[in-house]
Amino acid sequence: MKNFIIFNSEKEGSCALVSILNNFKQTEIISDFIEPFDRHMFLNNQGALGKDITKEDFLKCLSMIYDTSENHLAALNAIYSTYNSVCKFKFAPHTSHGFKMRLRKQWNAEIFSLLKKYDVTAFVLIRQDVLRWALSKYHGNGKGNSGHLQFYDVTINDLPKIKVNWMVLKRIIRKCEERIAYRKGFFQDLRCAGVDAFPLYYEDFCNNRFFYFKQLLQKLSIEITDEEIKATVVKECDYKKVHPDDISTYVENHLEILRKYEAYAGKRHISPNSVFLRIPKIVQQYLF
Repeated sequence: MKNFIIFNSEKEGSCALVSILNNFKQTEIISDFIEPFDRHMFLNNQGALGKDITKEDFLKCLSMIYDTSENHLAALNAIYSTYNSVCKFKFAPHTSHGFKMRLRKQWNAEIFSLLKKYDVTAFVLIRQDVLRWALSKYHGNGKGNSGHLQFYDVTINDLPKIKVNWMVLKRIIRKCEERIAYRKGFFQDLRCAGVDAFPLYYEDFCNNRFFYFKQLLQKLSIEITDEEIKATVVKECDYKKVHPDDISTYVENHLEILRKYEAYAGKRHISPNSVFLRIPKIVQQYLF
């Protein structure tokens, strides 16, 4: 049984992933705050931004989380509480435990070294359907502003359709492509550092949760029956998929956007068989 870390960025289904993962008795998310080391967590006072954690203390915390030779929980909380007095870590040292963290562009060499030292499995979240990833960012809180619709007491059906500005969307698409390019290098660096690293695809999570979690748990060397997996993945999840695959349900000018994206993808020579990036098949459904 191995411990884990999940590297993610925004709108890749990471909240739903860790919520379901925490329902398995064999795995445990290390705190109620599922992103304990991301910058927005360091709020020592309500409404005031606290200091970010130092490199030295972050690496100490990481060692205490994954060093299973003894229980470091009290010392871990003592260090962390100097930065965030609200979040507390609570996990059993001998479970398969971990957390999710947005990809950093700093301290990677030191992080990779610790992950290898403690034989931690690293998962890198990947969303291949760039068009829908970009649209979810564009849609944001349902009013074209940044945010997460899942945090509001509304559904996609409660909101009017939005008219998408292609030039704005294209800029978001390019940022998504840049993130995927960085992620590909990040993934290769993990492997080169000797870390057991595996991609987890958002589309696989949406299409078949059973096989998604079966493969994930196998990577953690967890023995579990198919019946246990099936019973766990159907439990109520705190987070749900917000945007349906059919973008016509929330995009007024969906045909225009699909046509322009197909032309854009063609010029960028995006392969539909790429491991890290693909063209959504639904484009063909609308155009042919």
